[in-house]
Amino acid sequence: MLKNKALLAALPMLLLSGCMQFELTAEELMRPPALNQEQLAISTALEQAVGDSSIKYKYPETGEHRSAFLFYDLDSDGEDEALVFYQAASKGSSTWLNVLDHRGEQWVSVYDIASPNGETEVDFISFQPLLSAQENMVIGWTDEHSGDKCAVIYSYDGAVLEENYSEYYDKLCFYDLNRDGLLDLSLVLCDPYYEECVVSFVIQNRDITGEVSLECS
Repeated sequence: MLKNKALLAALPMLLLSGCMQFELTAEELMRPPALNQEQLAISTALEQAVGDSSIKYKYPETGEHRSAFLFYDLDSDGEDEALVFYQAASKGSSTWLNVLDHRGEQWVSVYDIASPNGETEVDFISFQPLLSAQENMVIGWTDEHSGDKCAVIYSYDGAVLEENYSEYYDKLCFYDLNRDGLLDLSLVLCDPYYEECVVSFVIQNRDITGEVSLECS
């Protein structure tokens, strides 16, 4: 009986020490999973291209794609490119996106682009037909200090990522407003000071020369 009482008396201390231990090791427990063979090959190619082995991978926080390593056929050639979100000590605090192409038996870095305003977090990445049947890449970048979010629309052509449009947002969605088969982007930006929200729409515009662009209305 005395032994059982001693165990009961020690139980709160054990629980408390367990909680303290969990707090100390939480960061360790949240390590990203080990890379598989293909990801390891991509990681090696990225380190060689960047010239830095201290790569930290960044993961989209919301949306369908939550991995730091994404595969998508950006140029519609029938083969997926690899997309990697990362930070490197030699390149400052910004988050970067690297595009790699599978050439022969190896992955090769073909384009590297930083977040537009030095943002450090990735809110989401999505692929949507905004300018043409070939889907655009839309990335929501987040400033970890201010919490401001900026959506950037990219197109990929000739192994180059081109920024087509950018706008700040709190909420966003894609919808075919004019039913032309291409999606439009609706953005909601809220001002807590004035307690109001502004809704804007990014739609396709075609000028007299036939050139297509995106504009806000």
